Amino acid sequence: MDNTSPSQAFVLTHRSAGTDIWQKMDQTVVGAGILGHWNPMIRVNVISSGYLAHATKNIPIRVWQDFRHGYLQVQPGFVIDTTTSRCLLQIPVGKYTAATLLLESVPTFQFPLAIGDRRYRFFIHLESEATEALLDTTLTWNLPVPDGFALGNNYPNPFNQSTTFPIQLLFPAEVFLEVYDLRGRKIQTTSVMMFEPGKHLFNLDLSSHASGIYFVHAVARDTEANHAVTRSHSLTLIK
Repeated sequence: MDNTSPSQAFVLTHRSAGTDIWQKMDQTVVGAGILGHWNPMIRVNVISSGYLAHATKNIPIRVWQDFRHGYLQVQPGFVIDTTTSRCLLQIPVGKYTAATLLLESVPTFQFPLAIGDRRYRFFIHLESEATEALLDTTLTWNLPVPDGFALGNNYPNPFNQSTTFPIQLLFPAEVFLEVYDLRGRKIQTTSVMMFEPGKHLFNLDLSSHASGIYFVHAVARDTEANHAVTRSHSLTLIK
């Protein structure tokens, strides 16, 4: 539809299927007639300058996680249409999952975390109740806790008798440490500790061993999913 000036009449046009070519209806032949003889019903969407501002400006997008779910929040500056706005995410294996709209006032979507998949791609489509798509974009996010288990640097290091490892879990897990010397011999295995999702401290006592460099394998075992993750770290004992 062309609108060259407010005083001129609208010129009806249509677009050929599968193309970007627009033609005047009175020039398009359909069977024995032309579309110019039709009396079509016309739907007009009025696009305001506010719409264009929403479509072109940078809309803040925030992604974060707790220990079971990830969250994506946008701040579009308008009330979204909850029936048509959506967020779709793709994990590295190619699986697509629809996120759940958790909060409407500041659009916040919730999605499950897939342990073992580190990279997510989001397809975000927002609409208001009065206009067409206002935001249609993609975003890539890397899971900051790979495989759901992070082992921090122990402190102190070097240490005298005992040292502490900070750990972070995205799932309930049984955690234990295996200690190896430089010859690859396992010299100690700690007792198994049960931890809930969150940040924790794991103390390691090597007071019965000689000074030297040791290697620790930290194992987190998710008993529900029959899934285990291992992290390794070196440490120095000085007496």
